[in-house]
Amino acid sequence: MPPKFKPIPSPTFPTFTVRPLNGFRFDRSTEGWELARPGAVLPDGNHEFELVDFLRPDVEAEVQVTGAELLRRASKISGIQGQAAAEELWANRDRLPGHWKSLYALAFPDTHWLDTQRRIHVPILLTLTWDLCFWPVTSDQEYDFDWRVVRIKST
Repeated sequence: MPPKFKPIPSPTFPTFTVRPLNGFRFDRSTEGWELARPGAVLPDGNHEFELVDFLRPDVEAEVQVTGAELLRRASKISGIQGQAAAEELWANRDRLPGHWKSLYALAFPDTHWLDTQRRIHVPILLTLTWDLCFWPVTSDQEYDFDWRVVRIKST
Protein backbone atom coordinates (compact mmCIF):
# COMPACT_ATOMS: atom_id res chain seq x y z
CA MET A 1 0.00 0.00 0.00
CA PRO A 2 1.52 3.38 -0.98
CA PRO A 3 2.27 5.78 1.87
CA LYS A 4 -0.28 8.48 2.60
CA PHE A 5 1.15 11.97 2.72
CA LYS A 6 -0.52 14.36 5.10
CA PRO A 7 -1.05 17.87 3.64
CA ILE A 8 -0.83 20.90 5.88
CA PRO A 9 -3.45 23.50 4.91
CA SER A 10 -2.27 26.70 3.30
CA PRO A 11 -4.00 29.77 1.94
CA THR A 12 -4.45 30.64 -1.71
CA PHE A 13 -1.56 32.70 -2.97
CA PRO A 14 -1.87 35.64 -5.37
CA THR A 15 -0.55 35.42 -8.91
CA PHE A 16 3.14 34.58 -9.17
CA THR A 17 5.16 35.20 -12.30
CA VAL A 18 7.48 32.23 -12.64
CA ARG A 19 10.84 33.10 -14.18
CA PRO A 20 12.08 31.24 -17.27
CA LEU A 21 14.39 28.33 -16.56
CA ASN A 22 17.45 30.21 -17.79
CA GLY A 23 16.65 33.10 -15.49
CA PHE A 24 16.96 31.68 -11.99
CA ARG A 25 17.73 34.42 -9.50
CA PHE A 26 19.80 31.91 -7.52
CA ASP A 27 21.84 30.47 -10.41
CA ARG A 28 24.40 27.99 -9.13
CA SER A 29 25.95 27.49 -12.57
CA THR A 30 28.03 30.60 -11.87
CA GLU A 31 29.81 28.48 -9.24
CA GLY A 32 30.45 25.59 -11.62
CA TRP A 33 27.32 23.61 -10.69
CA GLU A 34 25.23 21.83 -13.32
CA LEU A 35 21.44 22.07 -13.50
CA ALA A 36 20.61 18.35 -13.78
CA ARG A 37 16.83 18.76 -13.44
CA PRO A 38 15.20 22.19 -13.80
CA GLY A 39 11.91 21.23 -12.17
CA ALA A 40 8.32 22.22 -12.76
CA VAL A 41 7.33 25.49 -14.37
CA LEU A 42 3.94 26.86 -13.40
CA PRO A 43 1.77 28.76 -15.84
CA ASP A 44 0.86 32.33 -14.87
CA GLY A 45 -2.18 32.53 -12.66
CA ASN A 46 -3.31 31.85 -9.14
CA HIS A 47 -1.76 28.82 -7.53
CA GLU A 48 -2.56 27.32 -4.15
CA PHE A 49 0.38 25.59 -2.50
CA GLU A 50 0.38 23.10 0.31
CA LEU A 51 3.01 21.51 2.46
CA VAL A 52 3.29 17.75 2.50
CA ASP A 53 4.83 15.59 5.18
CA PHE A 54 7.07 12.98 3.52
CA LEU A 55 7.47 10.79 6.61
CA ARG A 56 5.34 7.66 6.57
CA PRO A 57 2.68 7.68 9.25
CA ASP A 58 2.31 3.90 8.86
CA VAL A 59 5.88 3.37 10.12
CA GLU A 60 5.73 3.79 13.86
CA ALA A 61 8.03 6.47 15.20
CA GLU A 62 9.62 7.31 11.84
CA VAL A 63 11.21 10.68 12.54
CA GLN A 64 13.73 11.00 9.71
CA VAL A 65 14.78 9.65 6.32
CA THR A 66 17.91 9.92 4.21
CA GLY A 67 18.18 12.34 1.31
CA ALA A 68 17.90 9.52 -1.21
CA GLU A 69 14.68 8.34 0.45
CA LEU A 70 13.33 11.90 0.48
CA LEU A 71 13.85 12.12 -3.30
CA ARG A 72 12.27 8.69 -3.84
CA ARG A 73 9.19 9.62 -1.83
CA ALA A 74 8.94 13.12 -3.31
CA SER A 75 8.90 11.63 -6.82
CA LYS A 76 5.60 9.93 -5.91
CA ILE A 77 3.89 13.13 -4.72
CA SER A 78 1.87 14.80 -7.46
CA GLY A 79 2.42 18.50 -8.08
CA ILE A 80 5.85 18.57 -6.43
CA GLN A 81 7.64 21.88 -6.96
CA GLY A 82 11.17 22.99 -7.80
CA GLN A 83 13.32 26.08 -7.82
CA ALA A 84 10.94 28.28 -9.86
CA ALA A 85 8.30 28.01 -7.11
CA ALA A 86 10.96 28.30 -4.38
CA GLU A 87 12.16 31.60 -5.83
CA GLU A 88 8.65 33.00 -6.12
CA LEU A 89 7.77 32.02 -2.57
CA TRP A 90 11.10 33.49 -1.42
CA ALA A 91 10.33 36.75 -3.25
CA ASN A 92 6.94 36.87 -1.49
CA ARG A 93 8.12 35.51 1.87
CA ASP A 94 6.44 38.33 3.77
CA ARG A 95 3.08 36.97 2.56
CA LEU A 96 3.67 33.35 3.59
CA PRO A 97 1.52 31.91 6.39
CA GLY A 98 2.95 32.43 9.86
CA HIS A 99 2.47 28.78 10.86
CA TRP A 100 5.00 27.75 8.19
CA LYS A 101 7.69 29.28 10.43
CA SER A 102 7.09 26.53 12.99
CA LEU A 103 8.90 24.18 10.60
CA TYR A 104 12.62 24.08 9.90
CA ALA A 105 12.64 23.96 6.12
CA LEU A 106 10.49 23.74 3.01
CA ALA A 107 11.99 21.53 0.31
CA PHE A 108 11.54 21.86 -3.47
CA PRO A 109 12.95 18.51 -4.65
CA ASP A 110 11.79 18.76 -8.28
CA THR A 111 14.97 20.74 -9.08
CA HIS A 112 18.35 19.02 -8.85
CA TRP A 113 21.69 20.79 -8.99
CA LEU A 114 24.98 18.87 -9.21
CA ASP A 115 27.86 20.54 -7.39
CA THR A 116 31.45 20.34 -8.64
CA GLN A 117 31.84 16.98 -6.87
CA ARG A 118 28.65 15.68 -8.61
CA ARG A 119 26.54 15.62 -5.43
CA ILE A 120 22.83 16.42 -5.78
CA HIS A 121 21.44 19.51 -4.04
CA VAL A 122 17.81 20.65 -3.88
CA PRO A 123 16.48 24.15 -3.18
CA ILE A 124 15.06 24.74 0.29
CA LEU A 125 13.63 27.68 2.20
CA LEU A 126 14.89 27.87 5.78
CA THR A 127 11.82 29.15 7.56
CA LEU A 128 13.50 30.87 10.51
CA THR A 129 15.20 33.39 8.22
CA TRP A 130 13.42 32.66 4.90
CA ASP A 131 16.80 32.14 3.24
CA LEU A 132 16.82 30.17 -0.02
CA CYS A 133 19.61 27.58 0.17
CA PHE A 134 20.69 24.44 -1.67
CA TRP A 135 20.76 21.36 0.54
CA PRO A 136 22.85 18.28 -0.23
CA VAL A 137 20.94 15.07 -0.83
CA THR A 138 23.35 12.44 0.39
CA SER A 139 22.94 9.04 1.96
CA ASP A 140 24.08 10.34 5.35
CA GLN A 141 22.10 13.62 5.30
CA GLU A 142 18.88 13.21 7.27
CA TYR A 143 15.56 14.98 6.75
CA ASP A 144 13.22 14.90 9.68
CA PHE A 145 9.84 15.76 11.16
CA ASP A 146 10.13 19.54 10.81
CA TRP A 147 10.75 19.51 7.04
CA ARG A 148 7.98 19.63 4.43
CA VAL A 149 7.84 19.24 0.66
CA VAL A 150 5.98 21.95 -1.28
CA ARG A 151 3.50 21.03 -3.97
CA ILE A 152 0.79 22.76 -5.93
CA LYS A 153 -2.58 21.80 -4.58
CA SER A 154 -4.66 19.70 -6.95
CA THR A 155 -8.05 21.10 -7.78
